[in-house]
Amino acid sequence: MEEKVLFVEPAKSYPLDKDGLPTLPNRETISLSALMILGSLEEKGIGTDFMDLSAEGYSYQEILNKYILRVGLPDEAVVQRISETKPSALLISSMFSTEQERIVNPLITAVRKAYSELPIIVGGQHATLKPDWLLETGNIDYVVCGEGEETIRELLMGLKSNNTKNIRGIAYRKNGIVIKTESRPRMQDINRTWALEKILYKEKGELRYKKYSKRHYLYMHNVQSKENLKGFALYYSRGCPMACDHCTVSIIDGRKVRHMGSKRMFADVKYLHETIGINVFSNQTDTFGLHPEDIKFFKIMKKYRKEHPDIILNNPNAFFAKLFFDKSKKDQVNEDLIKLYADAGFNVMTIAVESFNPKFVKKIDFEHITPYGINRLFSMFHDYGMKTELYMMFGFPEQTKDELIKDEKIVENFSDLDVVSWNQCMVFPGTPHYQKGLNKGWFDEKSYRNVIRKEGLFLTHIPEELNLSQIPEYELTAFRKRHPYPF
Repeated sequence: MEEKVLFVEPAKSYPLDKDGLPTLPNRETISLSALMILGSLEEKGIGTDFMDLSAEGYSYQEILNKYILRVGLPDEAVVQRISETKPSALLISSMFSTEQERIVNPLITAVRKAYSELPIIVGGQHATLKPDWLLETGNIDYVVCGEGEETIRELLMGLKSNNTKNIRGIAYRKNGIVIKTESRPRMQDINRTWALEKILYKEKGELRYKKYSKRHYLYMHNVQSKENLKGFALYYSRGCPMACDHCTVSIIDGRKVRHMGSKRMFADVKYLHETIGINVFSNQTDTFGLHPEDIKFFKIMKKYRKEHPDIILNNPNAFFAKLFFDKSKKDQVNEDLIKLYADAGFNVMTIAVESFNPKFVKKIDFEHITPYGINRLFSMFHDYGMKTELYMMFGFPEQTKDELIKDEKIVENFSDLDVVSWNQCMVFPGTPHYQKGLNKGWFDEKSYRNVIRKEGLFLTHIPEELNLSQIPEYELTAFRKRHPYPF
C-alpha cells in the first residue's frame, strides 16, 4: 500500500436561535487549505488522502448545546479511515477559535486515543495566531504557523528521516513549554499546484461538493440552470493593505497583495467549467478587483462569456467601495468599470462599507465617497442588470446606540439596495480589537476562551460577555431581530 498522509477538513459549527434553528445557512464550502496543501505535497510525489467531514456528512447534524450545531461526519469516521489506510501523518485545519474548542479538539482527542503514535499536525488561521491553545492538550505534535505549502513538505520529510530541526514556521511542545521556531517568510510566488481532482472528487469519481454554496437567495440571480448547479471558490491572491482592526488577514497574509495571475485564474475556470460543469465562481479573497491581474481576468471572462453565457461570478467577501470611484472627483462613479463587471458575469455586487463612521472604518474616505455616492453606485449596478448587497457591521468596541442608529438611518435611505447584511463585530485573537479588550480588562484570555467554548462566536451570535460596545444587550437583540441574516 502506498504511504499517504491524511488531510481532514473538520466538521463545521453553526449558531442556533432560542428555538434551536440555525441563524446562518448551512453551506458546502470547498476546503481551500486542502487544495493548496495537498497540491504542494502531490507536486513532490507525497501520497495524499482527503476527508471533508462537513461536505461528506452534510446530513449529520448534532446539537452540541443550545447555542451550537455541529454539521459533519462523526469523528469516528476519521478513526475508521485511519484504520483502513494507515496514513503516515494526520493533517487538520483549524481556522476559527470556536471550531477549535468545539470541533477540532474533540476530533484530535478521538484520534489520539485510538492512535497514540500517529503524528498529528494542525494548521490554519486560528492555529497560526494561537498555536499554544492547540498544543496545550498534549495531543498535537506540531502546529504549522503561516503559509503551509513549503513548511508541511519539510516537516513531513523531517519526520520521515527523524530530523525536524531547523524547520521554520512550526510550533511544538517540549518539556511542557511551547516552542515556536523562526517564522518562514511569506511566499512571493503563490502560483502553485492545486489538488483539484483530489478535493473535488471522492473515490469512484463521485463529486464531493455537489451543490452551489450560495450565501443567500440573492446569489441565484441570473443563474440560467438551477438543476445540478455547481460552484467553486476563487482564491487567487493573498494579503490585504487595509489592516482593519477586526480582521486577521493583514496580520497573517501581510499587507502586500500577492497574485497568482489572470492566466492561471482563467485556466482553472475554463477547465472547471468545461470538464466538470461548474458555472458559478464565488470569490473568497479579501481584495478582489484591487490587483491589476483581477481586472485582466475580468476582461478575459468578458470574451469567454460570449460563447459561455451561463458562467456567473460573484464576490460574497465583498468589494471595497473605493474601487468604483474616480480618485480625483468626489462621488464620481467609474461607469466603464461597472460595465466590465457586468460583462464578466457578475450577478451580485456586494460592497463592504461596514459603518459610515470613520472612527470604525479605515478603508473609505467619507469626504470623497459619501452615502450619496454609494447609493448612486448601487443604482448604476442595477442599470447594468446586477443585484446589490451592502455589507454592514454593528457592535464595534465602544460604539454607542446613537452611532448605530445613524448608520441604520443612512442605509434605510438607500433607494437601489436589494439586501443589507448586518453582521455583529467579532473579536478574534490576534486582532487590535482583541488586544484592546485585554488591555482595558474587558476580558482576559481565560474568560474569552470559556465563553467561546460555551456559546461560540458567530456573525449572528456574539456572547453578551464579548459585547464590547456601549449598546445594551437588549438593544442589540432588538436590532438583530429588525435585521435578520438573509437566507
